[in-house]
Formats: sequence, structure tokens, C-alpha cells
Amino acid sequence: MWIGAAGSANYNGTTGDVTEAGAYQTAWFTQQEYFNSPTPGTRDGPGRGNPTMRGNVPGQVSRATSDYCCGASLAFERDCYGSEAQASFCYPNSTGDAAKMMNNAKDLIKEAFGWGKEFAFVDGCVGVEFPLKLPAPAAKAKVTLLEAYTGMFGRIKASGVPISTFWLWTSENVEDHSTGKGYPQSNPLWAQLVGEIRIAQQAMKAVGANFSLGTNGWTVGPGDNASYFDKEITDPLFKIAAISGSLGWLPPDPAFGHMNGERAWVIPWCVCVCV
Repeated sequence: MWIGAAGSANYNGTTGDVTEAGAYQTAWFTQQEYFNSPTPGTRDGPGRGNPTMRGNVPGQVSRATSDYCCGASLAFERDCYGSEAQASFCYPNSTGDAAKMMNNAKDLIKEAFGWGKEFAFVDGCVGVEFPLKLPAPAAKAKVTLLEAYTGMFGRIKASGVPISTFWLWTSENVEDHSTGKGYPQSNPLWAQLVGEIRIAQQAMKAVGANFSLGTNGWTVGPGDNASYFDKEITDPLFKIAAISGSLGWLPPDPAFGHMNGERAWVIPWCVCVCV
């Protein structure tokens, strides 16, 4: 999800293509991101972090797919294997590749969601985790939350990616993982989230968004007032959803039974056991 302010300097208002000026480095996971020494195409360099930034398991070392033994290498068409959106350059180490990365991703998702809607009758949803963290260029430019959401929504609308809902996904910071319940309403993060939802609603109106807004995440609401969002955000078009707590081992929160079923969605986990 590209994050930045609206304007032709950052993206094309007709196609949603991000410009080099509006681009910043981002990428999907690949096994090459876990190499323990700088390799061609990694994030090594000024402002790009360390190529082991996601390799947080002690002693974890990655190998090129071409080095896999016993014929396993034949399953991979290239090293730095991952999304087709970054196949030609692995990691975007230039502003041009950074823009290409984002625009390739937009085209990939647009095609996938378009197929899903036309042939499988499935709605597509995208979103961000909130409270929103601005990428470095937007933070340096002092982009406000309203400007950031207006830019995101404007770009999605311009791109023509067919989505039904933009999710604001609560972070793991709202849930007590020992109980699977949300932290109490007294935790100031809850009020911060409601404030951000209202800012996002302003941005939706500003761009005339052709999709809905909703929240999703680790818990439907505070542990002592799980229907909090339902009471605070009265817009009937605003969706309220959550995955089941404690990694799916808990039943759906009873709060769902007290909310409007047309906007409150239960999302159970799928727990798979391989033997």
C-alpha cells in the first residue's frame, strides 16, 4: 500500500501510477532478504537498512535457490525468488525501481481482484495497519494523517483497483495474547484509533471514494467494551470485523451478537495441522 500525500508530483491522477518523486523503497519477502552479508540487489546502502533486517532468528542464513540440493533448485526460475512484481530487479535500489515496484504491485492486484470479482464473485479488500506509520519521505515532508489518507484513497480510486473495503487493521498492540482479548478501553490507543478512523472518513469524502471503510484486526474492541467501535463510529456503511482471539482458539466475541450484522463481520482463523 503506497502511503503519501495526493498530488500529481506523487502519482498520476488518471492511472494511479506512482512517480519517482513519490516512490520509496518497499518489497515483498524473498529468501535473499535473509542473507547475512551484502549481496547484489539487497537493501544495503544509505538509508536502506541492513540486508538482514528481517533475518531476526539467531544463526539464520539464507542460500540462493540455485544452490538448493537434490533437484530442489529446479523448482525456482531465479534467485531472489518472490513476487513477479519485483522479478526484474529483486530489490528496488533506485527511485525508478521503487516506483516500478509499486506500480507493478498495483497492476498485479488490479488483475487479481478484477478476475475475482468477475469470475469468482469475490470482493477484494486492501488496507493498512493503524495507527498509521508514515514512510520516511512522508514523515520528513511532515505529511499529516489527513493528507496521507487522502493520498492513499485518491491513488486507489485513480488506479481502478476494484475493492469493496479499505481496512484499518488494528495492530497486535491492542490484544493481550495471553487471553486473546483486547486491552481495556482505558488504554489510550483505543481513543487514538477512533480519532484516526474519523480522519480517514474525512479523506473518503474528500476524494469521493467508491469503496467502503472498515476496521479489522486482532480483536473487535476493548476487552471490557468489545462493541466500542460500533458505538463510536455510527456510520452504517463502516464495517467492523476481527479475527477470532488467541490465534483462533476462542469462539467469536459475543459483542458481534449485539451489532448490526450487515456491517459486523466475524473472520474465523483457519488452523491447519500437517502430519
